Amino acid sequence: MTRKAQKHSQPGEPTRKDKGLDLFRLLSETSPCDQAATDKVYDAAHDASSTLEIRALLFLLYGARIAAQEPIPKQPRIGESDGWLRRAYYFGLKYGLPPQPIMVARILACQDGLDLAVAYVRECDAAPVFKIKEELGLALLDSGMDASGLISLCRALHAIEPLAERLLDASEEISLILPSMRHVEEPEAIMLRRDQVDRLAALIGDYMLRTRSTKVVILLAGFINTMLATAPLTSGLVARIEGALNEFLEFDDSMLADCLKIEFDQDRGKVVSPMKEVMEILKRQDKA
Repeated sequence: MTRKAQKHSQPGEPTRKDKGLDLFRLLSETSPCDQAATDKVYDAAHDASSTLEIRALLFLLYGARIAAQEPIPKQPRIGESDGWLRRAYYFGLKYGLPPQPIMVARILACQDGLDLAVAYVRECDAAPVFKIKEELGLALLDSGMDASGLISLCRALHAIEPLAERLLDASEEISLILPSMRHVEEPEAIMLRRDQVDRLAALIGDYMLRTRSTKVVILLAGFINTMLATAPLTSGLVARIEGALNEFLEFDDSMLADCLKIEFDQDRGKVVSPMKEVMEILKRQDKA
């Protein structure tokens, strides 16, 4: 049975309405031009009754909104001891609003947060399909992982990202469709494959949250790559990969990495593993 990827909820996240502001709308604006809204962000950022996390996000947002304005309409009032808020404002002013603003605001809490935040954004850009999503990144930080470890996980995802183009390629699937039905079924095949890859990315996130291990991420890349060598790349093969990875998550931590260590035996034309449990799962998925 396919196990749904976990949804990682975060305590203390900004709500849709904070201090009367629709933060999610403001965070999604690409060309902010509402000066009244910018003034509200400024006032809310200076509200000492808010948590530092909310204020850092607001200072980041304020810096991003005024970055192109000359002269700066209102200089923020940030004390010498408020390094987190100062870094957040400076990041927004220099780099604009990042793709994961809540995540970046959290990373900026670190003393060397500016360098770490820039590195995080860069690493996410390098793995657009299998990158760490904001919700997962926040869950990893809440689980005790530090920003440096998180960036190491992002870099480990570079081992999986080259597989994205292959996994998204539905051409072998499309070649099996009757020409008379291709105009109907081809878009469906492409959409199905995208959904499958999205689920794989969420599954990889579950492995990262469970293990917080760069080694496991690299082993996942090897497992997927080996499985892709076993059969034509159809939705059925991707489903078998997803099903096996779902079942492996039921094993305890001591076995999880070993489950992923498979090889393709060229002479026998099949995947082999030293673990009997893995072979049983793969056999079961072949019949599914």
